[in-house]
Amino acid sequence: MSTRSNTRKRARTGSIAATSNDGGAQNRAESEGVARKRDEEFWYPDGSIILVAGDVEFRVFKGILAKHSPVFRDMFSLPQPSDPTSSASSAQDVCPVVHLSDSAEDLRHVLRAYMPTGGPRYLSVACMVSAELTIAHSVFFSKEPVGYSYDAISAAVRLGHKYQMSDLLDNALDYLKAYYPIDFDKWYAYKQYGPPSFTMAHHIGLVNLARLVDDAELLLMALLVCCTIDDTDIIHGFEREDGSREQLTLGDIGLCYVARSRLTAASVQIMLRVCRPEVSAACQTERACSLGFESVLIALEAIDDPSVITNPDPGFDAVGFDDAFRAAGVCAQCKEMVKERNLRERKAAWKKLPEIFGINLPKVADDGQAAGNAAPA
Repeated sequence: MSTRSNTRKRARTGSIAATSNDGGAQNRAESEGVARKRDEEFWYPDGSIILVAGDVEFRVFKGILAKHSPVFRDMFSLPQPSDPTSSASSAQDVCPVVHLSDSAEDLRHVLRAYMPTGGPRYLSVACMVSAELTIAHSVFFSKEPVGYSYDAISAAVRLGHKYQMSDLLDNALDYLKAYYPIDFDKWYAYKQYGPPSFTMAHHIGLVNLARLVDDAELLLMALLVCCTIDDTDIIHGFEREDGSREQLTLGDIGLCYVARSRLTAASVQIMLRVCRPEVSAACQTERACSLGFESVLIALEAIDDPSVITNPDPGFDAVGFDDAFRAAGVCAQCKEMVKERNLRERKAAWKKLPEIFGINLPKVADDGQAAGNAAPA
């Protein structure tokens, strides 16, 4: 049985609301009259466009962004006056300036994908042609122990969606879905929640990302993990890299509380069904094993902390039950029978998740492929 832990490092809390999924929505207003600075990572002297996010200027190559984003392409096709307040406003260094509502942190993550300055960490294959960067193969995130941060993945999803950068968006979503499979057997085999660099609180942001792109499967898994998060984090959320706050909507907070109650009750039913004192048909020590099953129930009754014997996630084995059953000393045949019972009951509970969360999953065709997207109910 798996021993995945649901306790992870919690993110610290912050101060600025960010329910719009656009962490820099107020940047333009806040930066009016404020001296701007050049970004240390993305300032190319021969760049063809200056992007302003908050109080930070990025001088980059507009051809690269226009190639991969129809939104940027249309934006750059409009006349862009030079900005006298820009740090590149000399007569010899004049450059069109475009103000964006995104945070400098989010924009920097996206630029790292298309104009990587740190090697293959952000892009699998890229080549420099003259002063322009050509994307040879758009694989931005691979499921390896590289430790992509939540902020990098979140920026790729939100800005990829906003600016219609389909290659960046699709690759970021594929990366996430590799860690959040809808298949029970794959989920049950995992030892931890999410990518290595994610904290438990980051799943609050994952819910919002899934809502943004209307991905029912990712939403279901994100909500499920949120049901295992501490109440403080569920209510207050966490602080993003740019200082804004990531929070669940009131509707999703309520949904998690209702679902957690139902899932916890289901976990108790699973425990009772798995522990019922019926030995295996192949058992050769029926009396001893029957007493062993009774000792499991007695041990569970004596546990003070209910969290060690219940868990809202049906793909998570209760630690208290594992410990009590190991101490019972039943025969190998009864152990195998209990293992089969446990998996059967958990799979049955797993199938009820869409109903519990009110989510309609995409229908699967005979070839195993999803037949179109399905929106949450």
